[in-house]
Amino acid sequence: LVRRPETATGLAAGGAEICTADIFEPRSMVAALAGCDIAVNLATNLPMPGEHGDFAANDRLRRDGVPLWLQSCREAGVRRVLQQSIALVHGGGADVLADETTFVVPDVSTVTGRAIAATLDMEAAVRASALDWLILRGA
Repeated sequence: LVRRPETATGLAAGGAEICTADIFEPRSMVAALAGCDIAVNLATNLPMPGEHGDFAANDRLRRDGVPLWLQSCREAGVRRVLQQSIALVHGGGADVLADETTFVVPDVSTVTGRAIAATLDMEAAVRASALDWLILRGA
């Protein structure tokens, strides 16, 4: 699923079936997800390197868009989801023993802190869903 098909020409050339949907338009998501066994959410709205973009748009995507995606998955009959996340939420380091439940306490007065807070909200929505889920944190 892509919001802008022109960004997926490489995938299409490799044989992928490209469906258009928007995470903020649940009807388009339900239609595009119909028949899928698993859905993988890699949606992002980060500025490109060197750009002065709106990081709040990515926070909105995580905080507001992911619950819509999860609902769309349920309505389409998708039972398994994989949500891409970020390693910045992990609270380990130094001499502290940590696991996947150890989080950074975000300072929401900073762009990074707001991104971490939105990511934690996103992960909480995935965990609270009735779906079979996996959260994959990358750097």
